[in-house]
Amino acid sequence: MNLKEWAASTGIAYITARRQYAAGTLPVPTYRIGRLIMVGEPVTGTSAVARQTVVYARVSSAD
Repeated sequence: MNLKEWAASTGIAYITARRQYAAGTLPVPTYRIGRLIMVGEPVTGTSAVARQTVVYARVSSAD
C-alpha cells in the first residue's frame, strides 16, 4: 500500500506521514518505487518455500 493510503487508514495526516518518512521515524518498513513511497515489505514475487521455472516457447515457421 502506498504512504497516502496507509496514512488515511491509520488516521494521521499525509503530510505528517511524509515528514516521519523523511526523518526515518515511521513505525513500519518503507521503500521507494520511483516517486511512490510504499509501506510494508517489498513483494519479490518468489516464494521461499517452492521455486519453479516456467518457460514459454513459441515457434514460427514459413509453412
